[in-house]
Amino acid sequence: MKGFPEVVEGPMGPWYQKVNAAVAKVKRGKAMREVLEILGEPDETIKVSDDDRREDADSPIDPRNPELILVYRDPYRKRIKYRFGISNGRVITLSKARYAA
Repeated sequence: MKGFPEVVEGPMGPWYQKVNAAVAKVKRGKAMREVLEILGEPDETIKVSDDDRREDADSPIDPRNPELILVYRDPYRKRIKYRFGISNGRVITLSKARYAA
């Protein structure tokens, strides 16, 4: 994530709050360009195939399903990842996942 030092001395609470505030700026409908300006380059980018965006084999592509997923790892809590689904250049899904240590 952009703007967060890797090593921090002192209490971590304020840094957790800064990360949460940065992520909270990304809302549904934000342009992907704005997400990159706020959070920087993602840690992982997942391209979703067109077949995964269809309800069944004969259906058209559903724009409510993301074409691209941007994944950001919390810089201070390595078990937390933020995922932003992008369709037509805009955020359509947001999620936060905690993974086992």
